[in-house]
This record gives sequence, structure tokens and C-alpha cells, in this order.
Amino acid sequence: MIKDLFKLAQGREPWPWQLSGVEEIIANYERGKSVCLQSPTGGGKSKMMWALTNWATQNRMRAGILTNRNSLCTQLSKDMSEAGIDHGMVASQHRKKFDLSKAVQLMMVQSEIAQSKRRAPAQLDVLLVDEAHMFQSGKFRELVQYHKDNGAYVVQVSATPVGLFKTCSDIIIAGTNSELREHGAHVPCLVRAPSEIDCDKVKRTATGEFIIGDKTRTIWNQQIVGHVYDEWREVNPRQEPSIIFGPDCPSALWLAKEFENRGVRVAYVDSSCVYWDGQERRDPKGELREMIFDMVRNGEIPALFNRFVCREGLDFPNLRHVSLATPIGSLKSYVQTVGRLLRYSKETPDVVHLSDHGGNWRRHGSPNADRDWEVLFRITEQELYKKQKADEDNPDSENYKQTTCPECKRVRENGPRCPDPPFGCGHECTTRQKFVIQADGSLKTVTEKKLESKEAIRKRQSQRNWDSLFWPQRKGHARGLTFWSLRQIYNRRVGCFPPDNLKHMPKDWEKHGGEKILTCDKEHLRW
Repeated sequence: MIKDLFKLAQGREPWPWQLSGVEEIIANYERGKSVCLQSPTGGGKSKMMWALTNWATQNRMRAGILTNRNSLCTQLSKDMSEAGIDHGMVASQHRKKFDLSKAVQLMMVQSEIAQSKRRAPAQLDVLLVDEAHMFQSGKFRELVQYHKDNGAYVVQVSATPVGLFKTCSDIIIAGTNSELREHGAHVPCLVRAPSEIDCDKVKRTATGEFIIGDKTRTIWNQQIVGHVYDEWREVNPRQEPSIIFGPDCPSALWLAKEFENRGVRVAYVDSSCVYWDGQERRDPKGELREMIFDMVRNGEIPALFNRFVCREGLDFPNLRHVSLATPIGSLKSYVQTVGRLLRYSKETPDVVHLSDHGGNWRRHGSPNADRDWEVLFRITEQELYKKQKADEDNPDSENYKQTTCPECKRVRENGPRCPDPPFGCGHECTTRQKFVIQADGSLKTVTEKKLESKEAIRKRQSQRNWDSLFWPQRKGHARGLTFWSLRQIYNRRVGCFPPDNLKHMPKDWEKHGGEKILTCDKEHLRW
């Protein structure tokens, strides 16, 4: 039965995670709980929404899909028409399609909130919220609560559901990046970090995003443009479709013009204007923006510049390369941004490329990584940022499991050797490095730490744990214990016994293990 719902929405067999996700959501309907559906970018969330819409209409229920961007709304309407789903629209730019009598409604959240002042919101049995992470404001919550109070089953759909526990009872995971690669929906992403903007003194918001002022913007633009262009030409010599993300709108437009001065056909888009072929034009309705997106998909424009307009909800299946000419402080923004790149297409069947000039791979990890969305769903963005900030300052954290090869600039797992081609160059390096852009535009190699074997890391951690117990005893700040007793306490706290040859341990355990730590002669200990 579940497969039949997908056949009405698409011409091929659904992926396994699509089937299980829709099945769980339908089962949850009986329990009367609002849920969050998480699936990676490229995981087929739209098709799952179409299948749920078919399920609702087949059961004589009214369904609504809520979104909050004109570009997303236009694409969703196009996809729904191609899927054969007759629908009305509540959107200021699609007034001709306004028809609340239709069983399926596609609604812009801003239009629905504005019109609800003059009329009651659309009466729905099932409400699907697309890209739910993008709008969690008070007005949105009031709208969702209205539909809940009137008996609607609410499903919030997102690839990055950080903190959505506030409006959802539970989360349903439909697929991981690994599963998508295994089934051919994703392709591996190779990350390069050839240069990095110095962000040490840039302030950040409570959720981690960087606050980029005029002075910082001017310095960054002058420093980074040459590095971004040279990297773009090296990674993308055939000038296949690519997207470049800038620190803000003025900077992204400035970078676009610099590329154009170097002979590249470019376009720039934001929420109200566009730039291409040497002209800047107003575009409040987004019609020119949609035309530019089609030109990028057709390969007519090889370099598309933006701040974050292209971050969420847009499909560019033939995208070969993404360049991050900006730091991204929020995990949600990072995952959504790099997610534009991971989809399989005939033009990108094997591998895609990410050039990171903002040090984002060190903050947030690999684009290919599986993340624990069950945990991230239940914490706020502020709590997540505090954890990430602590990890950034801790050399033993997950953030330090990757490094950059000084020869090929590939980001790889920690270890002394870079992988062999095509995933690396085979170069050996014993230190973890980054390449920071200086005020004059030159690169400075910063050595962060020596790369260690797993055995060396375990021994260092064991030494730190032992010292945290040893020194209070040695300085007389705690009751006098013997080395054997302290060893037992170590086992209870850490879950295993420490190695017998750490510093500040007896050289001979049989002779001196029973002595008190406070009074044991230093000559009998390892130092």
C-alpha cells in the first residue's frame, strides 16, 4: 500500500528510507502526535510529502504544505503539478491559484498569517511543514497551534531539525548520508581547505553565527578573492556548474564582479535583486532569479554567487563544485549549504568537490558524515553552540579527527599519511596544520598539534585521568590513599584500569604499590 502512494507521486520505486519514513508517519497519525521527519538533503523529502498528500486525499482528508520562501513555493508548486497533484495556493505571488476549496493547499507562511487576520486559516486534517527549521517564530507557532487545536496532524519536515523538540513530540529518521551513498542517491564529497579566513577575533551570536561588520568584510574581500578564484580554476577547470557562498550580500556581489573581470560568466542572486552579464536588476518577484537558476542547471552560467539564498530547498542536480568563501557558525546552515552538493546526477556520478575557505570543516565535520539527529533534535541551537565552542578549544574533541594535507590541501582523517589518489596524494605529514590568510593576502602555515597514533592518544588521556586523582593525594588535599587504592578508584571512574607505566606511578608496584601517595619517596616513582 505504501508503495502505491509513491507510484502516484513518482515514476520509480521509492528508496527504502522513504518507505519506512512514510510508514512511520502514518502509524503515528493513529497516536495523535505531531512529529518531525528528518531526512538528508537529496533524500527525497518532497516525494515523501507527495506520498503523504496522496494518503490524506485517499482517506478524504484535507492536506496543506507550508513553506516560507517564494523560490521554495514556486519549486514545490512545479513539483506538485508534475506529480499530478491538483492544489490551491495561498501565496501573494500566486493569487490566480488561490482556491481554498481544493483538497490540497500549498501555503506561504507569511501569506497565511497575513490572511488569517481577515479570515479563518484553511481548515486542514494534515499539515506538512517544509524546511521546518527555517521558521520557529511566535507567529508560526501560533499558526501551527491553531491547526493542532482544530485536529490537524502536523508533520514538520527538515534535514536539520536542531531544537525542533519545542514544537514536535517525536522525531522520525528517514535515511542517513551513508545509506544514501550506498543506494546511489548521494556521491562522496572531496573537501579541500587551501586557505582559511582568520576568524579568531570575529564576534558570534548566541547560536554561533558570525557577526561580520563593514571593516571585517572589506579586509576579507581584499584578502580572499585571489585564493577563491585560483582554487575555483584548479578544482573546476572545465567551468562546470558551481555555487560560491559569500560572507554577506555585498561581498558575494563584489566577488562575482571580480570573477567577471577575470573572464568568467557569473550571476549573483539575493532576495530582491540579481546580477548577470554586467547588469544589476531589481527582482522583487523572483522571476529573474528562477531564470538564472535554470541557466545554471543548463550549464550556461558556471559560477553562481549568493549569501544564503541557495542554501535551502533548491535542487541543482548537476552541481560539481561549491566554494565557501565565508565562515559558517551554525551547524544547521553548514549542513544545508553543503547539502546542495551531495546529490547524484548523470553529470556528477562519482565525486563532487567542496572548497572551504572559512574553516567550516573544522567546526562542523565532513559533509559526508552521519550525524546524531536524535540528540540534536532535543537541544537548542544555543546549547549546541556552547558544546561546539568547547570542542573547538579542545584538541582531544571530535573536531580534531580531521586534518589538511599540506601538499594537496585535501581534508582527511587524522593520521600521518594522506590517502592515495584520487582521494589524496599519499604525502606523509606528522603535524596538523591550517593555512591562514594574512592581511597582505599571503598564506601563513599554522601548526596546531602533532599527529599521534591512537595508542599515543590513549596513553595521554590515561595520564591526564591518573594525574587528576594523583595530585590531590600528593599535595595532601585528600585523605591519604595507597597507590593500589587509587588504582581501584581510577577503574570505577574511567571503566578500566590504567597502564602500569604512567608518570607518577611506582617504578615497582610490588614493593611500593601499598605505600601512601602522600609520603612515598619521589625516587620510587616515575617522573
